[in-house]
Amino acid sequence: MQRELIELTDLRSLATNDNRRRHKKLLLLDMDETLLHAATLNDIYLAKLYGPDAEPSFCTNFTDRDQRVEIGVFLRPFLLEMINQVQPYYQIVIFTASEQLYADSILDRIDPLYELFSKRLYRDNCIRAYLQ
Repeated sequence: MQRELIELTDLRSLATNDNRRRHKKLLLLDMDETLLHAATLNDIYLAKLYGPDAEPSFCTNFTDRDQRVEIGVFLRPFLLEMINQVQPYYQIVIFTASEQLYADSILDRIDPLYELFSKRLYRDNCIRAYLQ
């Protein structure tokens, strides 16, 4: 299973160059706060920031700077149904401004076989823009 990162300038060619997908349009989805919400298990269960009965869709973890971070993930209602409905018609590219370790710990649970999302884009794929 090979992971492939692309430059944002390659998004246009992504929709046209792959013969297997050439009849599909490109659907770019933002991961955080659009498709899901993630929080530390401490915030969910100890601080009860999401209420006393909050129960994440699933829990996962990743290691950041030699420290294990445990998170709960709240999927938006009908997220998986929507993805499965549009996947035959669209190349789905998932984007997050978060770091790859965090994102992959979540996306590997949603799409463990890399079949739903054509590409994954992370913070490293972002470009820095300065506004005056």
